[in-house]
Amino acid sequence: MHKLGFHASITGGIHKSVDRANQLSVDAFQIFLGSPRSWEHKDPEADFINKFRENMKTSSIDNVVCHLSYLPNPSSSDDLIISQTKNALTQQMDNSDKLDIDYLVIHIGSHRGKGVDKGINNVVSMMDFAISKSSKVKLLLETSAGSKNSVGSKFDEIGRIIDNVSDPSKIGVCFDTCHVFAAGYDLRNEEEVHKTLSVFDDYVGLDKLKVLHLNDSKGPLGSARDRHEHIGLGHIGEDGFAALLKYKRLNNLPAIIETPVNEIRGNRENLDLLLKLMN
Repeated sequence: MHKLGFHASITGGIHKSVDRANQLSVDAFQIFLGSPRSWEHKDPEADFINKFRENMKTSSIDNVVCHLSYLPNPSSSDDLIISQTKNALTQQMDNSDKLDIDYLVIHIGSHRGKGVDKGINNVVSMMDFAISKSSKVKLLLETSAGSKNSVGSKFDEIGRIIDNVSDPSKIGVCFDTCHVFAAGYDLRNEEEVHKTLSVFDDYVGLDKLKVLHLNDSKGPLGSARDRHEHIGLGHIGEDGFAALLKYKRLNNLPAIIETPVNEIRGNRENLDLLLKLMN
């Protein structure tokens, strides 16, 4: 049984995210620690940190996932971007530790024309830097959608990163269904789900998969478009999500939706559909 959840807002204070998760009776949730499009975040106030931890103690939530902001680029060769990425990563790891957050999801980024091999080497260096900080939070590399110059849209690239870091036990993977599908790995039915997860297991290892991002895809297979759709209303479809949720080797993982909230559906409706597909 998966720990279903959604991305919760921290508006009004970091502790409010727990209240919003409790309102939907989920088992897990994900947050940003500030604006996702900012290099620097204001550290959470001590009072809000204490309230967050208190709210978690009285909830039935199993896992909290933090998502690193979007601007950091571990694949970059630019000295300024490397410095800014290190600063942002350090700050968000420190604050994740203060909040007892389980996982920090990281976009692998773009090599900006320097080549995949160079990009992979840069990511390895950045992960080694992060590992040296002795943080408690588990670092998760998120599968990429395959846009131009991106690193990590192919499973072998993620496997190479993990195999070459100083301590592979410190690094895991967040498997985003929209990104994986956009990168060319089929997830539309049970047979294709099993094939895709077998390839992932060969190159990375299913034991490294720690969090699922469950998002349908607005773009077709191999489109390289990171465009999320409501569960079952995109090109993956309900059959694919049912097969993924029933895949025994993925049991008990936090499964977070990052689907739109609009007049078609909200988080509750997408979570209810996933519960129906899972059962």
